[in-house]
Amino acid sequence: MSALVLASGSSSGALTVTVVTAVLGSSVVAGLLTAFLTGLRGLATARRDQYAAAIESLVAWAEYPYRVRRRVDDAPETLSRLAGLGSDLQESVSRHRAWVGAESPAVGEELGRAIEALRSRIGPAIAEAWRSGPVTSAAEMIVAPFGPGDLSPGLDRLHSAIKWRFGLRRVVPNWFVRWRLTSAGQLTLPPSPGPAPSTAPSGGPV
Repeated sequence: MSALVLASGSSSGALTVTVVTAVLGSSVVAGLLTAFLTGLRGLATARRDQYAAAIESLVAWAEYPYRVRRRVDDAPETLSRLAGLGSDLQESVSRHRAWVGAESPAVGEELGRAIEALRSRIGPAIAEAWRSGPVTSAAEMIVAPFGPGDLSPGLDRLHSAIKWRFGLRRVVPNWFVRWRLTSAGQLTLPPSPGPAPSTAPSGGPV
């Protein structure tokens, strides 16, 4: 009888250990899974922030010609500040281009194409802005049709490329992403609006 009770006690103890182990095991697995998913969300958020910063750097670069064109004087301090801003913007674009290229070679190539397309418009607009004289009235702040023109096709196409780096599409191999992006054809921008009338004084830079 005592042997039967002992055997019953042993079975009960083993069952208890099994149940406790299962509960603890499931808790550990759940904790690890939660930590893993939290880490993935954190990485996705950081990646999203970096891509957003890359787009913002391009937008700021596209706005730079207007900053130069709307300067109110040619004082050394003003020229130095604007020149420094231009250098900072170029550095920001280059830094984000390097990050995107390391994060995704296929999207990095698409960003490179967008940058070159934008450069073909932004560069001449910057040169024209520097050749123009400073504005001297509120009315002269309206500089249309000056500017690099509509750059949204380049930015929209870049947005479409960035979508491949989130959700289930993130696991798609680079060669397939590259094929899908290049199959869209060459990036083209709408015609430039053309130069605006210069406000440079007679005999000044044109």
